[in-house]
Amino acid sequence: MKKIIDGKVYNTETATEICSDGFSNRGDFNYWRDTLYCTKKGTYFMHGTGGPLSQYAKHIGNNTRTGSEELWIIGDEKARNFCMSCDVEKALELFPDDIQEG
Repeated sequence: MKKIIDGKVYNTETATEICSDGFSNRGDFNYWRDTLYCTKKGTYFMHGTGGPLSQYAKHIGNNTRTGSEELWIIGDEKARNFCMSCDVEKALELFPDDIQEG
């Protein structure tokens, strides 16, 4: 997916995928997947996709819904928190100064 935000293009094809989290598979109407990406310039963004019963559902008329996708920019702190929740090894690799041993 490509999206222009504030005059800058964000592209899931050219950015680096960091990690993702989701529920079920594309055949399930409740399916959803959120993926964290980082651009070559170091900006983090999320790409979310889901089925017609997910948080990404769009109304298309006549009481009908369809799945869709979204793309939005997030800050370093939200990127770190998302990464820590879905891929501990990747979080330790990308954010070593922000994580302490318990």
